[in-house]
Amino acid sequence: MWTYDPGIATVGSEARLNGIGVGDTNVEGQYDTVDWYTDGMDCYRSYGSASDTAPVNVKPTISGPQTLWWFNGQSPTGYATQITLTTSCSGTSWQWTVNAGTSKVTLGTNGSCSITVTSAAASANQADVSISVTVSGLTSNPYSLTVRAPYDLQQSTVTHQSDATFVYVTNINYTIRDQFGTQLPSGVPINEQWTTGVVADYSGMDWRRGNATGFSPSIAYFADIIQGETPSHTPTPSAPSSPLGTTAVYHWGQDWYIGSTSPGSGRRVQSNTLQKYTDHAAHANIVSPNP
Repeated sequence: MWTYDPGIATVGSEARLNGIGVGDTNVEGQYDTVDWYTDGMDCYRSYGSASDTAPVNVKPTISGPQTLWWFNGQSPTGYATQITLTTSCSGTSWQWTVNAGTSKVTLGTNGSCSITVTSAAASANQADVSISVTVSGLTSNPYSLTVRAPYDLQQSTVTHQSDATFVYVTNINYTIRDQFGTQLPSGVPINEQWTTGVVADYSGMDWRRGNATGFSPSIAYFADIIQGETPSHTPTPSAPSSPLGTTAVYHWGQDWYIGSTSPGSGRRVQSNTLQKYTDHAAHANIVSPNP
């Protein structure tokens, strides 16, 4: 068995066809024949050979990563927001097409055997983006991609401790998860943004509020570290009690974004109220996810 164009397909062991390049050719096979006939009294057989041909159509294939990340325009280190797909370069023309998920990715310059794919929005389901390529008139099978994105914060432990300067410190710990409930694979920039002004809960209070900030933890797990106030302010802060106190001092709106250390940049994953009491702090009215 052999093919007419070994640049497109070859015959391997056990007569298996191997696609080499994109295109059309034919495969031909030769085989032995046995013919039986009779003269009315006796049977006879003769041996011979014959051959048959069949068309061979080799489609292009696509290779490359199958996951992108989207951070609402940000490109944090360690997360691919743009990937490159490749196909057979043995052709005369290439046309890449997004068949499904057209709002979730954009394609780079068309017309070659590779293409850049950039994330534009998060996938609603895994493998909901489909891309194909047509090489010299032959179209590949669909190639599936998933655009992952930070989606919510999962709160874990909350601790309250004494602090030498600000009397108390509260640590509210969170895991950063994607839209499929999986913790992000590595550290990623995080930032907070104030969404309201300070609202006083205690008459005559003069506690201060710092600036919103950003930071980059080494893993996708972080703590909002909230300090109290120095003892010279009104009302006077106190170390955490057991049970915790209920005297509210002030509160304001807080949003959390993933993908940048600049407040308000990246993908928003949570909104909450940052509430301070005389002996501890808390996140109240949590909405997560909140893209």
